[in-house]
Amino acid sequence: MCLAYSGTMVTSGVSQGVVVGTGSQAEIGRISTMMSDVEALQTPLTRQIAAFGRWLALAVVLMTLVLVLVGTLAHDTDTGELLQAAASFAVAAIPEGLPALITITLALGVQAMARRNAITRRLPAVQTLGSVTVICSDKTGTLTKNEMTVTAAALPSAQVSVSGTGYAPEGGSGGRCSDRHGA
Repeated sequence: MCLAYSGTMVTSGVSQGVVVGTGSQAEIGRISTMMSDVEALQTPLTRQIAAFGRWLALAVVLMTLVLVLVGTLAHDTDTGELLQAAASFAVAAIPEGLPALITITLALGVQAMARRNAITRRLPAVQTLGSVTVICSDKTGTLTKNEMTVTAAALPSAQVSVSGTGYAPEGGSGGRCSDRHGA
């Protein structure tokens, strides 16, 4: 028996079928469930931007409270006028161009990496890749799920084999595999 999955395009013909699963029991639903279970990784840049946003918001709230207190206690300003001034101050203190500036800066980083044949899907990944000193990839150039094991290291004078697998602390240097200078 053949199966036709949800989303299958049929261009012509006659057929009958039996529904074997709907929603999350269907193949598309299963894939959708798997995709929703993937946790979003935060890059150092997004963590720093979030922390900056929290500190900025706290500083603006505190300064707004100081403005209201000084206006009320020291200058005996009308409360309605004072709240309007405080709201205006709070809105003006938040830099509205900051997200655009960050996006432009990251886009320039993506452009520079693309010139070096490195393409990223998400802009914040540029900052993370910019701080990397070693990138491990398989023979197709695909970065995997941090489950790769080094088996050989190319040094300036020789190539060294390495034993051990995964994250286990067992293993060691197996000595020289070959001399890179032909000696």
